[in-house]
Amino acid sequence: MKKLLFLFLAVLIFCLVFTGCDNGTTDGGGGGNDINTDGELTITGLGAYNGYWVYAVEDPYSTPSHISSFAAFGSIDTMGPKCAKISGGKAVLKVWKIDDMIEDTEGNILYIDISSYTGSGIKKLFVSIQKVEMFPIPWNGSTRFDFGYISVPFVNGKGSGVFVP
Repeated sequence: MKKLLFLFLAVLIFCLVFTGCDNGTTDGGGGGNDINTDGELTITGLGAYNGYWVYAVEDPYSTPSHISSFAAFGSIDTMGPKCAKISGGKAVLKVWKIDDMIEDTEGNILYIDISSYTGSGIKKLFVSIQKVEMFPIPWNGSTRFDFGYISVPFVNGKGSGVFVP
């Protein structure tokens, strides 16, 4: 089941990197332009991981559709997602809502559309501690240092939680 989750997350990140995310928040070309969001996630309890990198996505098994509707990185630009740097035992990530996904008949994600996250409620998140800033494609787990799950209450797109490996 964990291998399936990691495969799903790898495909999700691949689609964030290599599909059109132009929803009016970026110029859609040229490379390097940040895709803006008002959403923010602060993760504490990361003192053992200072100097490493982190990202988080909604645990797809915590949703009725088994599809993540939420992704948190240090930034996402037209070159792809970048993990947030861990410093002082915490990391602050930007949060995006996944608005739309198109899958083929085998369940592979072909298209994904993201926008600023401003939602409220509790999200169960898969958190991955990485050895590198840029999310690696193809993803094979070799850059992952540790991982865990957290439940985070959000209010108007802002939330914080404590990481437990």
